[in-house]
Amino acid sequence: MSNSDKKKADKKKADKKKAPKRRPGRKLDVNAVNAWVSRISRMHPDVAAVVAKLPPRIYECERSQNPGYDGLGFPIPNANPVTDERMVELLRVLGRLYVADVGTLHRMLYYRRFGVRTTYNDLQHLAAQGFVWKVPAFLGGAKQLLRNRPVKPIHVYGLSRAGHQLLADMGVETDDRQLELLVKRDVTGVAAKPSSLAHDLQISWWCASMIEGLRLIPWCSGVWCQVEYNTITGQRADAILIARFDFRHPRAEQNQIPWFSGTPLREGEVELRWALELDNSTESVDILVKKFITYRDLHRNGIYRNVLGGDVMLVLVVQNQNRAAYLAAEFQRAWPDGWGVVSTPELANTTPFGAVWGTYLSMISEQPVPLLSRITQTLRPGENMIDTGFVTELNYLQWRTYTRLLLEERPPQSRGALQRIMAELKQKKV
Repeated sequence: MSNSDKKKADKKKADKKKAPKRRPGRKLDVNAVNAWVSRISRMHPDVAAVVAKLPPRIYECERSQNPGYDGLGFPIPNANPVTDERMVELLRVLGRLYVADVGTLHRMLYYRRFGVRTTYNDLQHLAAQGFVWKVPAFLGGAKQLLRNRPVKPIHVYGLSRAGHQLLADMGVETDDRQLELLVKRDVTGVAAKPSSLAHDLQISWWCASMIEGLRLIPWCSGVWCQVEYNTITGQRADAILIARFDFRHPRAEQNQIPWFSGTPLREGEVELRWALELDNSTESVDILVKKFITYRDLHRNGIYRNVLGGDVMLVLVVQNQNRAAYLAAEFQRAWPDGWGVVSTPELANTTPFGAVWGTYLSMISEQPVPLLSRITQTLRPGENMIDTGFVTELNYLQWRTYTRLLLEERPPQSRGALQRIMAELKQKKV
């Protein structure tokens, strides 16, 4: 061996010694993954049985009638595969909810078609491309803190400015105003405070639970949702949610979220609107009273009818019942003939089918009011007083009857048919 070859060999050995040793790859802990998936995928058995009756999600690219090959024999690939459509849906939902975790997004968009790991992988891919931002959140750790145990963070995700621009470039939002309303922020922006993040995540939970509950109702023909909604300058609701119903026949696509397409309200359809205000005791009572007065004035001036198409039911979600009762009394003083309901996270989750079927109490009469109710106002004869009432479009007893008939594979096709079946069942019992 020549001196030059020997020097090269010695240098190679020296470089090999200096090179850091590669860490052995971590083996996938199947038990840990299964435990993680089971925590995220929890669902009440009654709901799981109803959801199982719906077909899995079908994407637009799977509906296309591509011939497969052109006349020259060249294969024609689909320009928008399922993976791309899934990720676009993720971006659209994050812009409406502002922030969400893996479990929420999996339940809304992936359940019964893809697993939790697919949801996680899609989010990681979007985060790597800069289309979503992600931050750790230390939530739900009260028991661990009391026991002096470390609290493991979860990651939450939101729409970035680059992701918003991607949606604009792709033209997937049919309504330009909806595109403008989507909440986005810089990837490199300052992370939200834990208290602010907890507030935003509970708003996200309520909206996601409402959307999924409405999706399960076969007569819900459209859903519109946006957090941090500015009606006018100086008034920003935590969230505005609108649902449209056609109780004469079920919609064709019951396996996906019926997002609004921007079409005007058709004859025979009913539209219900809710404004969410979530209180976690960080705002003073004076600020909340000002919000109540603003809702009152915007209704009296017809702003909501002009901007949203009709009156809006105020939904106040408070963290404990004592504060809820106190704020309801303040609401009565600020708007004696107004319409608003109050609940807590526990009361809003009293049924297996989510927030849409929860328990909400009128802040005027203190009586339960189903969320699927229209607002009515009548002037008392001979008095300068207005009575506010609610006309229920669909109640929980009707919904449970429908789910039972669905499981028996004889679901009624209209609300009228459901009411007739319930009347027959009642007569049989009598």
